[in-house]
Amino acid sequence: MVTLKDIAELTGVSISTVSRSLKGSDRISDATKQLVQEAANELMFRKGIVSQTAKPVIRQIGLLFPAYGEYYHDDPTSSSDLRALRNTFELTGHKVSMLPFDFNTAGSLSRLKSQIENDSIEGLVLSDPPYDSRLPEYLEDLGIPFIIVNGIYRNSSYKQIDFDNYQGMKGLTEYLIRKGYGEFAVFTGPEDRSVNKNRLDGLTDAFTEAGQEPLCIVPGKFSLESGYERGVQLLKSYPGVKTLICFSDYIALGAMKALKEAGKSVPGDIRVTGFDDVSFSQFSDPPLTTVKRHSEDFSSMVLTYLISFIEKGRDVASCTILFKTELIQRDSG
Repeated sequence: MVTLKDIAELTGVSISTVSRSLKGSDRISDATKQLVQEAANELMFRKGIVSQTAKPVIRQIGLLFPAYGEYYHDDPTSSSDLRALRNTFELTGHKVSMLPFDFNTAGSLSRLKSQIENDSIEGLVLSDPPYDSRLPEYLEDLGIPFIIVNGIYRNSSYKQIDFDNYQGMKGLTEYLIRKGYGEFAVFTGPEDRSVNKNRLDGLTDAFTEAGQEPLCIVPGKFSLESGYERGVQLLKSYPGVKTLICFSDYIALGAMKALKEAGKSVPGDIRVTGFDDVSFSQFSDPPLTTVKRHSEDFSSMVLTYLISFIEKGRDVASCTILFKTELIQRDSG
């Protein structure tokens, strides 16, 4: 007999989440329901041979992320995602190697191969690779199971799990256009990062479909300082700007500080929006209009799929699973 506990252990989600998923609760994401149902089907097929007391297999997992400058400071939200993944893996007994990777340095691929071999890495989570990188192709050639997170390759055959950054930014931009706002400026993240590319694609598609275009698109880091620095320059270069779309809440908060110091009110003179809905967004002055990423069970799903990929190899079907994003309307925009 297959129990809720059996399914919970296999998926990494709570017993209550398993129960709600099987009952079709609207509070559970479609991705989690799919994960739970597939686990239930597998356990029933195996006729309950997974024992509640069986000793779990410990895996050596690598978390691969960009080694650009001070990554943990320059991109706080992605860094928080990495910590959540690491905590989930380690709490379930697996060993984790943090692998900062400099995509622009000569010999970086060979050094990465040595790291994988030295640490006996069995599977990788590839976080926010440059969208024009050949790293995924290289890892496939090495035969290393990997899952891409935090910035996907759209229309690809890789195994990917992420938040729907494209639709989240497209929906936000469409909302601002429908409201009749204009004179747009855009502060993005680093140009070569996949998560930035996903959001930029959503934004540009929304403008194209509306027959509009922004005054400017200014790349930078995802940090507070980067938002502030660009905000200082914005009014000098584009004094007529009325709406500022920022690709992270940290960029938006930094930009709002610069705009207020220049004597501009938000949203009276300039509307400002962010992305991610981090904890301070509802407490900023004014509260920030942003896009929420629904992260419930995200880390557990990444772990479950990666372990399955390690165990079953190429028998695991290619997939792109996207977690829901949602527009949060507050006073800043």
